[in-house]
Amino acid sequence: MNLDTSKSAQSINTEHASANKAATATHYRLSKEEQNKLTGHEEKRTAKAVELDVPDHIKRMIEQLEKLKEQLELAKERLTELKQHKDSQSDALQKQIEIQSEMVMALEQQVITLMQDIGDAMKEAGVSDPGILLSILA
Repeated sequence: MNLDTSKSAQSINTEHASANKAATATHYRLSKEEQNKLTGHEEKRTAKAVELDVPDHIKRMIEQLEKLKEQLELAKERLTELKQHKDSQSDALQKQIEIQSEMVMALEQQVITLMQDIGDAMKEAGVSDPGILLSILA
């Protein structure tokens, strides 16, 4: 009885290589923007801004506000991930947390400022419907 050890060894090596690839594969997490694109939510939000009865410059401001809100959510998620890290005592990680916290605060300030600017622009354009303002802020 002849055993073909070369095929067996090759089969084992192939299985081992596949297992190593699976073990070293990095997990990819979709961003909120990517998730929204896949589910169609982004199209709905963009359509919502387009169907509002406001001037074009206000529509562009609304679209920018939506993008800022998405960036803010991503920054908050990143900050949460950093804070949950096991090496939370390391100086480098503390610096990253500090930088990410500053980024979150800056984005929050930009969102607030843009919302105020949208309100001012709507007043200047004579748009006084509170429903439009509520739909923008939602």
